[in-house]
Amino acid sequence: MESNTSIFCISDIHISAQNHKNVLEKLSKAISMIKKFKVENKILNCVTIFAGDIAFSGNTTEYDLISPKIEELRLISKVVFCPGNHDHNFSQYEGSIRSILLASKQYDESVIKTASEGMREYRDFEEKFASDALESQNLLSKTYKIDNELYIHSLNTAWCSTLKESAGELHFPLDQMPKAEAGKVNLVFFHHPFSWLNLENSKGFRNELKENFQIVISGHEHEHDDFAIETDTTKALFIESVSFYSHREEVDGFFCITQENNDLKIDRFKLNEEEFEIFSTRRKSNILAEKGIRNKGAELSPSFSAFLSSLGTGFIHSEKKNLELDDIFIYPNLSVRINSKQTLKNKSSSQIESGALGNRLFLSGDENTGKTTLSKKVYKDYFTKGFFPVFIDGGAVKKSSKLNHSFIRGLVQEQYSKLPTADYFDENLNRVLIFDDFDKIKGSKTSIEEMMQFLNDNFDSIVIFVSDSYNLSEGIVTNIPSIGEYEWYDILNLGFKLRYELVNKWNTLKESCRECQDTLIKQNDFIIKTVNNVLGKNYIPANPFFLITVLQSMDEGSAADINTSSHGYYYQYLITSSLGLANIKKEELDEYFTYISHLSYFLHEQDIRSISVDEFNSFNKTFENIMGLSINISDRLKKLVNAKILNKDEDSVSFKYPYVYYFFLSNYLAQSIDDEKIRAEIEALIENVNDKKSASILMFLTHHSKNKVLIEKMLHRSARLFEEYTPTNLDMDSNFIDKIVKTLPDIKYLASQADSQENRLQHEERKDYLAEIHEDEDEEALASVEDEKEEIVDLIKQFGMTMKAVELLGQLSKNYYGSLPKELKTKLIKEAIEGPLRAIESIFVVVREHPEEAVKAVEANIKNTENNYTESEISKVATEALFGLLSTITYVFIRKIASSIGHKNLESIVREIMDEKKTNSSKLVYLSVLLDMGKFGSTDVVHRVIKSLEQNSISKLITQVLVRNYLYMFEVPDSKVQSLCKMAGLRYQTISSGIRLEKQQDKRLT
Repeated sequence: MESNTSIFCISDIHISAQNHKNVLEKLSKAISMIKKFKVENKILNCVTIFAGDIAFSGNTTEYDLISPKIEELRLISKVVFCPGNHDHNFSQYEGSIRSILLASKQYDESVIKTASEGMREYRDFEEKFASDALESQNLLSKTYKIDNELYIHSLNTAWCSTLKESAGELHFPLDQMPKAEAGKVNLVFFHHPFSWLNLENSKGFRNELKENFQIVISGHEHEHDDFAIETDTTKALFIESVSFYSHREEVDGFFCITQENNDLKIDRFKLNEEEFEIFSTRRKSNILAEKGIRNKGAELSPSFSAFLSSLGTGFIHSEKKNLELDDIFIYPNLSVRINSKQTLKNKSSSQIESGALGNRLFLSGDENTGKTTLSKKVYKDYFTKGFFPVFIDGGAVKKSSKLNHSFIRGLVQEQYSKLPTADYFDENLNRVLIFDDFDKIKGSKTSIEEMMQFLNDNFDSIVIFVSDSYNLSEGIVTNIPSIGEYEWYDILNLGFKLRYELVNKWNTLKESCRECQDTLIKQNDFIIKTVNNVLGKNYIPANPFFLITVLQSMDEGSAADINTSSHGYYYQYLITSSLGLANIKKEELDEYFTYISHLSYFLHEQDIRSISVDEFNSFNKTFENIMGLSINISDRLKKLVNAKILNKDEDSVSFKYPYVYYFFLSNYLAQSIDDEKIRAEIEALIENVNDKKSASILMFLTHHSKNKVLIEKMLHRSARLFEEYTPTNLDMDSNFIDKIVKTLPDIKYLASQADSQENRLQHEERKDYLAEIHEDEDEEALASVEDEKEEIVDLIKQFGMTMKAVELLGQLSKNYYGSLPKELKTKLIKEAIEGPLRAIESIFVVVREHPEEAVKAVEANIKNTENNYTESEISKVATEALFGLLSTITYVFIRKIASSIGHKNLESIVREIMDEKKTNSSKLVYLSVLLDMGKFGSTDVVHRVIKSLEQNSISKLITQVLVRNYLYMFEVPDSKVQSLCKMAGLRYQTISSGIRLEKQQDKRLT
């Protein structure tokens, strides 16, 4: 871009028959300012780009109105256009052909031509006035050579616009992207900001732009913003245009970009009564500098600051144009290695900078735990606290012999634009080394020992990041003394609390969530439930990569419109994304899915987790014969490993993650369900639903199949659990409990404790604690009763199977709420309710028939474990403990039912079942479903349910706890709080001196 060239940008004119006089008057003043600016600044070369929405309805009449002014402008400036959605004359389309073509998402040239027929009048206008410097074009882009240094590229993002379009709906085919001219200044402009493209397309579109173009201009949002994005190859300045004519005159205007020495100057013009004048001036150098990070006496370079702020993963957010590390970063916890000098309690990585974890650290994690992201954050933490870190990328260094003073000084020069001393190795600087990908360093034992000694001698603190596959005990550095000085930590996946914090950060980027706390809480609630269900019991590692991928996939549609429990969609999204990253084309996906499904069944048939490479070759040949294909096995294995579908370890091949194995195995079973052998296998899985693997396969099978025979088999298996008992109704059949307990626990609602965010964080933290102490609880529970009576073992199995059955039945109901007939959905939901109620009755019947013996059994247990009670106290404690046990079991099952069948599109069926049964238990299930969804509108429906309950001790207590937990976990207006407390018989209290103590006392029901 030559120093005497200026580029003016005018966007969103919206001329029409109604406003044309005002628009033309304003445009005349803009042209006058362009003339004046050109003369005063001695500009020889002037270009004006129009970033879309020149017209209001895209018709010839409107273009004719503005044509004289464009002709006048052409006398002093070259003119280049791109169309906006208002340049699309939608009245030209008849019938539904265009809508069908766009819905097909098969964007070939014939579709593009047909879908953009309504832009003919715009094209006629553009052809008449656009610069004759057109160098090349395709269907959706044009390239203009303005001078020897400057190329301007226009894009048509409005080709697939609709009359009432929404953000996230558009698509720009990347094969229509213009080719940037190497070594030149490339400016690209288009009408729609990134948020108007669908998420997946927006990611690729944005990456293409930031890698190949130096200036990127968009229009349409009517808000002015400019910002920089750094990449390894270029510095791209992104500018979002201002509207030229809108209902908000205070922000309307246009802007100009001018080369000034080695910088770009951006002048923004606004109308001041009779003429346009410069409202603000910014320079690209200043914008880049604002991205820099400073501490006392030092400043990081803009390029390195941008590297530290970059997520480096291609993740995008529907409402954040440039998603940065600090937007969504969560400090992971660290687990101390057993041979470390530290205690075994997990630590937060936020403590690294403080030195609390030591000053010599090795942090180990797998490829998706976010090691590099954490290394960037640790660097920033040290720097902002006044330290002087330097970052080393082991993958770039490779050789241990490279590390010396000269090499470090070179890194410092790249990473810092200012230091308080002349030399980085000045003794007054507190130096810190952040060493990423240490495992990629190669060298002899002597060379690595010398490198480590050099680092230890020259840095006060050192944090080294390595892959979890890097084992020092087997490596070349086994006996290096300096390694022994380091503390070893493993980077953990995100637990329940940290997942919630990540989801909260993600949602806080949404405008609706920032403006309304109630919306934020409900979004958090919806998403965290979905995320935790998708993760399952270690189906997917809870690391940032997978979690953010799921969050991103949920944002591809409105969260409220996505089927709450269509988890199969998220698994498929993860898998197709992984295959895409391994350069597997969309047209190849069907064959790859078939291949992997057959491989999963191959392992399942032999009941093995891995196969040798020779066995993999044998499988491949069998598959080739069955399908009549020829497959390059080495290429196939390499791609599946790169896609993180398979794992190759020396001579064995296995599935990388459990969810991949279960997804494809269940896909194979679903595709082959008409085969008698496969159907028999599925029936065996249903029969053994208590087995963890069987339950997992069935859970994934519900995402692939709604086969009626499969559903009937699941219903039949569930109905056999506790079949000798009738479902408890919690009416008269539970009145025996009133005779056991004299007084109910005093359940209060404490207004001073009504911070829903804090309560949710505490709830997630408690889940972390329980998950830690109950790890592998199913296996431990069964192991602990191996020597017990057979009926006790059977009882424990039946309880476990009941829990798994209600999950499966609920999953089927929610996955296919829109396609299963009402009668079948009702059967599924009714059994999902009645199965757990039969399980409760199996406990109740023992106490109901033998209440005194039950109390005495508890008393005997207290006497054997406690010596601090008198005889009279033991009796009181025993009855309270027995009541606590019965109420807790009941509450847990009620909540389990509600969480399994709770869905906005199933609520009416649950209500009908309640109306039919008219039992306390069905009413409590419905109440729990309503409260769990967090949105029931008026309190009248809750009032009716509570009022209809037949009051007894256990129903009253469960009602109170359900209502109180709802009030603590959601944002509820105080007037509604007091009303609900009164309905449920909760004591409303504004202040309590023992808030946290009380929470602990009744947490067994929360």
